[in-house]
Amino acid sequence: MKIVLAHGVLGFGEFIPGNLQRINYFNEVKEHLEQRFPGTEVFAPSVDFKGSIAKRGQQLADAIHEIREPVHVIAHSMGGLDARWAMAKRADLTQNVVSLVTIGTPHRGSEVADAIAAGRGPLFSVLPAFVIKQIKDLGAALDDLTTAKGAEFDDTTPDRDKVTYLEIAGDASHAGQQAILFHVAAMLGHITGQPNDGVVTRASATRKGRPLFAVWPFDHGGEIGWTLDAIVPAFLLPRKHLPFYDAIVEKLR
Repeated sequence: MKIVLAHGVLGFGEFIPGNLQRINYFNEVKEHLEQRFPGTEVFAPSVDFKGSIAKRGQQLADAIHEIREPVHVIAHSMGGLDARWAMAKRADLTQNVVSLVTIGTPHRGSEVADAIAAGRGPLFSVLPAFVIKQIKDLGAALDDLTTAKGAEFDDTTPDRDKVTYLEIAGDASHAGQQAILFHVAAMLGHITGQPNDGVVTRASATRKGRPLFAVWPFDHGGEIGWTLDAIVPAFLLPRKHLPFYDAIVEKLR
């Protein structure tokens, strides 16, 4: 079984800073799945961290095409939009992609992107300064993640026949003290009336006509293993997100 992990905006596939330990956007997921499911090979390609969906989707399609075997794509956040673009626009991927699992993907855009693009509003006031600083300069990516562009993309990007699609949403209200975006999620819930992961509402993470595969008790960062607990060594504090990835693979198998 071959799995491709598609990262979100501001993300990366794999990073090795000098002689330090390898860092993955999907924190410890690649290594865990390869050990947990013998014979599984996991790829973690990098695409433009602030590119448009079209640019990132093209790069992701190239990476999938190079594998030259059927793959299952597990995508987080904007990575799910990149994968949908690649599957809809690249005919050469017809036989390559078996399934697409999206986790916290803003299929209908994100109100957080709206707030940052506008630079004002109650939601903008509770966003962490480091989030605003990083996202303000995204340009094409930020525009593509707004609710207006998201809805347009969702309506004009059809699913591909014979591909299994699974959608997962996060709910930061069940994440506990590890949720970095807890206050943002509370405000986003107040504004939208929707459970959310601090970036994406459950409604946006859901595709029309399909029930969610699962709702995870994490905020947007926790969905990929980045929480306040992530600074604690794994042997002292097990990574809570990893069993949820096991459930995805068990379903796909």
